[in-house]
Amino acid sequence: MRWIFRDPCSIKKVRSSLRKMDVQVGSVINNAGFGLWGPVFHIKDDEISDQFDTNLFGPIRVNRISWRT
Repeated sequence: MRWIFRDPCSIKKVRSSLRKMDVQVGSVINNAGFGLWGPVFHIKDDEISDQFDTNLFGPIRVNRISWRT
C-alpha cells in the first residue's frame, strides 16, 4: 500500500504520479468531508458550495482518476 496525498486543486497530478510509479489501484478510500452546523439560512452559499465540492464531488473526482489509471 502507498499513501498518496493530493492537493484538491491538482487531481490530474495524482493520475500522472500513479502512472509514473506504475501503480495499479486496488482500492480507494474516500475519507474527506466536513459538516456545516446551524440553521441553513445562516450558512453562506460559498460554504455550502465548498461542502458539496468536498463531500460529493471530491470522491467522484478521485474515483474517476483511480478508475482510469
